Amino acid sequence: MRGILLSRLSARPELLKRVTVLSCDALSVDLGEPVEAMVMINVMYALEPDYRRRLWPVLAAHLEPGGLLVFTWRDGGPPAPRPLQELESRQVGRHTYMVLSEILESDEEECKARYLYRITEGDKVISEEEIVGHAYRPAWEVIQKELVAAGFTQTDAPDGLLAWHLT
Repeated sequence: MRGILLSRLSARPELLKRVTVLSCDALSVDLGEPVEAMVMINVMYALEPDYRRRLWPVLAAHLEPGGLLVFTWRDGGPPAPRPLQELESRQVGRHTYMVLSEILESDEEECKARYLYRITEGDKVISEEEIVGHAYRPAWEVIQKELVAAGFTQTDAPDGLLAWHLT
């Protein structure tokens, strides 16, 4: 993801002095000075519960007082197990690129999913890659309790996002 972000930043020279892309995980971050805001887009779902609980105080320590933490959010817990289904496909020239997924297991917060990335030409499969991974979708009450304990207060945010100020 860093490579993609860096390539997009290169097209925006006015941002190159203002945006720093770090090469470490969030628990190891050392910013050198407090920041006004932190944004996490589609990151929450990759955070194991213990890592996430340890993360909030680390982020709070790097935000200036009143600083803003914003992240994408979908309430409702993990999806129920379901069979393999096509999520999306795109025709590019003679090839069709498909993404298929199934939910193998699901509990209170975690789900195990299988993804197939398939390239076809007509009826012939040219390439197929399988990835099995875990995603985490904690209940609202869990997130709220963790963030309040780390010193955050919820504030207004657009649909699909949560925003919290450091108190």
